[in-house]
Amino acid sequence: MKFNLAKTKRKLDRLFSGYVLARDKRICQWCGKTDGKMDCAHIIPRNILSLRWTPENAVTLCFRCHQIEWHTNPLAAVRWLESRYGSELVNKLLADSTSEFSFNQESAKEIEKRLNQLLDIVSLS
Repeated sequence: MKFNLAKTKRKLDRLFSGYVLARDKRICQWCGKTDGKMDCAHIIPRNILSLRWTPENAVTLCFRCHQIEWHTNPLAAVRWLESRYGSELVNKLLADSTSEFSFNQESAKEIEKRLNQLLDIVSLS
């Protein structure tokens, strides 16, 4: 079977979002809201494949916080992120964002396996 890059990314994105939302118990990490549309918000943008499916690179945000707080005021978002999770995380993500990453069928299978394991763990808690 031929490897379909776009289809595989969508599948992994769904798994990843499901994991992040479950890990954060569908609570907006910015404002604490628990109802309504919740988003899996990437810290380093998704186009950086080396971090696209890295759990530390995403938080659950309600639609409002994701669109208004996160995307319209990136400096405030970075300050919030550092106060909430520490500057070490921000520095690590920035450093990791420049690392080499080859997305292929083999790496996709490893990512899927890891995400399924994480989903299993979070569903037990």
